[in-house]
Order: sequence, then C-alpha cells, then structure tokens
Amino acid sequence: MFRHKQRPVTTGPMYTVEYAKAALRYETDLMSKAANQTGALNQLNKSVYQLARFYAHDVLSRNEAYNALREAAWSKGEPTYHDFNIKFDEVFENGWLAGFFEQSRVD
Repeated sequence: MFRHKQRPVTTGPMYTVEYAKAALRYETDLMSKAANQTGALNQLNKSVYQLARFYAHDVLSRNEAYNALREAAWSKGEPTYHDFNIKFDEVFENGWLAGFFEQSRVD
C-alpha cells in the first residue's frame, strides 16, 4: 500500500530571529544599492517575497520589514517619481502576500 509521508517541519537556524535579522540586513543592503527607482521597486518585490517567509514562521514582523526596506529605498534621497510612495506600498503588499501565502502553502 502506498502511504504519503508527512513533510517534515522546517526548524533550525533558518527560522530564528537572528537569521531573519541577517536576511533583513542583506535585503536592505540590496535595496540601497538599486541603480534607480525602477530598480528599487524590482528589488523590493524580490526582497519582500523572500522576507515574508520569516513572518510566516513568526520571527520577523511586517512592520519591521516595511520600515527597513522603506528606509533603504530612501537612502539615496527623496525619490523623484511622483507616485513612488503609492508604488512602493503596492509592491510591498503584493510581494508580502505572495511570499507569505507561498510559504504557508509549502509548510
């Protein structure tokens, strides 16, 4: 008889607060190095998607990620796109939800 094995729960260093903080530092560094505002929004989408998995494991808050990434996006000065604030929020929310639900589905 064929039996399905239950997928093991991921534990260990990948889902600790320390690892989440290190990942957040890495992603904010990438954000601050974006060449332009379009690049920053593209990087934001990738970064948020990656960071949402830590929220799914309760080791990183949404506000912590949002504030750090927003600060990194503004690190080169005030963005010049007139709607950059709106786009930032839209990209953040979409990436956050996609990353969170993907991680929830996998676990």
